[in-house]
Amino acid sequence: MTRLVAIIATVLTAASFGFFFTWALTMWGLDTAEPVAAMTSMVAVNESIRTPLFMVVFAGAPLVTGVATVASVMVGARSSAVWFAIAAAALVLGVILVTAIGNVPLNETIAALDPAAYGEQNWTAYSGPWQAWNSVRAVTSGVAVASCALALVSIERVK
Repeated sequence: MTRLVAIIATVLTAASFGFFFTWALTMWGLDTAEPVAAMTSMVAVNESIRTPLFMVVFAGAPLVTGVATVASVMVGARSSAVWFAIAAAALVLGVILVTAIGNVPLNETIAALDPAAYGEQNWTAYSGPWQAWNSVRAVTSGVAVASCALALVSIERVK
């Protein structure tokens, strides 16, 4: 059962990393678009992304890595537990917290603006900070994936 939880934690964490990495590429594309179109698109995507499937990945990855930490301790896989704990901490601090204090407030601000009024100025003020916060999410979720991979290798060494 520990291995199954470990695999699920790794898959959810990898999905989280893929999501935030893909956002980086998407934002580069939106930066080349007309600012009004970029703002309108971003608001639409932000509204459509709040789905149960997204929440499974967003909230599930740190939750299941926490469960994998406990499960690893219970089977004596201490090294694995440490790696899963690092992954869980990275996801909570670098994804959940960063999203709450960085990306969501920016999303709420841009959603309240009229894209036609000062579109370029508004997009520039939004895009740079949003991408900086997203870079933190992408890097920390990447660290979490690597930590999960190391945890999986460590579990396999437990007899």
